[in-house]
Amino acid sequence: MADDILMPPDSAQLVTTLARDWAFQVNISTTAEPEWIFVNGLSKVGPTTDQTKQDDGDIHSGGYKSQLATAIGANVEIEGLRKGTLAGEALTPDPGQEFLRAKGRRIGYGNIAHVRYWRTDALPDAMEAQVTVEWKDGTEDKEGLQTFTCTLTGRGKPKEIAKPKATP
Repeated sequence: MADDILMPPDSAQLVTTLARDWAFQVNISTTAEPEWIFVNGLSKVGPTTDQTKQDDGDIHSGGYKSQLATAIGANVEIEGLRKGTLAGEALTPDPGQEFLRAKGRRIGYGNIAHVRYWRTDALPDAMEAQVTVEWKDGTEDKEGLQTFTCTLTGRGKPKEIAKPKATP
């Protein structure tokens, strides 16, 4: 009887990708020509989507709902450690982090950032988007390192891009 049950194939030979294989940049230019800088100190880059759904069921569906996606949001969660460079006693925070942190303290169009992010491995994921910025400094204990969480909520459809290449 158990021989009749459809079984999935053995997945032991499949490879798993690493969660850390991401690059993330923000455009700090105020002109039409982008000036991309990295956001350093990241421990997480997590693209997500959220959907708005409507019940398209009717009185003849036996009381069961029928959900239909009517809109989709493309978002990114990044997390990391607050980092910077130290010259003597002076700490200069990471410019990419500080750019997003400043955006997170503004409202209206001052809260919008232009970002791009891509996988640094063989997976094809590479996106560019306009996003609103919500920045949260971590609340650490006395033995912790300073962390942050940044929620980047998409403004419209993100653009699929070719992975940026290093310039010689």
